[in-house]
Amino acid sequence: MTNKNTFKKTYPHFYERQRYKNPVLLILVILIELVLFYYILRQVLDDKLWGSGRFDSWLLIASTILVPTPLLLSFFLVRLDTIITEEGIFYRWAPFNKNYQMILWTNIKEVFMIEMKDKGLRWRFTHRYEESHFPGSEYALVIQMRSGKKKLLGTRKAIEMNRMLIRNSGNRYNSVFVEKFDFD
Repeated sequence: MTNKNTFKKTYPHFYERQRYKNPVLLILVILIELVLFYYILRQVLDDKLWGSGRFDSWLLIASTILVPTPLLLSFFLVRLDTIITEEGIFYRWAPFNKNYQMILWTNIKEVFMIEMKDKGLRWRFTHRYEESHFPGSEYALVIQMRSGKKKLLGTRKAIEMNRMLIRNSGNRYNSVFVEKFDFD
């Protein structure tokens, strides 16, 4: 029996590593980081307080370290890894999860691809999915479990994933992309 967090060390039929690639958000975070860093540097070099007391200086330093710096690091460190094999679908958010989460083909009722290009942020606020793993891709794989739960996995390699799902999922996969997605 296969453990939930491991998979056979065979040749993966599909492998994808995705990172966040929103340039507007990245530029915004860099600008916020630079502005805060400028005010901190100005305080240190001029020995002037940017506020009414020393507490404001430490608050500025702490807010710089706690808010924009982790967001900036997440653009370069956080990634979604997806593997599709003959056993099932594996995914993880690295570096937070060392082990992959596994969905066996026997636990899947149906899988299908949807196009997410022009949907904006609206799909994120719906409660249709138990889990949504989507780093800003154009397409997503919707997994309908036998238990009734739905999971969403984003992909930037839709054509390659389509081929591997046809080969590995049997009759669970509808190979036609769904052009329109009902949000209601």
